[in-house]
Amino acid sequence: MKVAEVNAPVAVHDSNGELVLDLQQKDFHVLDNGVEQKIDSFDLGSEPLSAVLVFETSSRIAPLLPAVQKSASCSPKL
Repeated sequence: MKVAEVNAPVAVHDSNGELVLDLQQKDFHVLDNGVEQKIDSFDLGSEPLSAVLVFETSSRIAPLLPAVQKSASCSPKL
């Protein structure tokens, strides 16, 4: 099967676990069966991200909800 295009989102972290945000297309190499492929498009991820979380709220889970709500209101470290 021949594929015309593949999207390959990546996140790069340094040795301290911090995101590396200043990478360029020349910093990446994509191989298919050992053969380097041409990167036609390179984007630094300016697309917005949306997420929906669904939680069970039964009496068994209810005591955990304050901790879940607290963690949900935290912003990611960028």
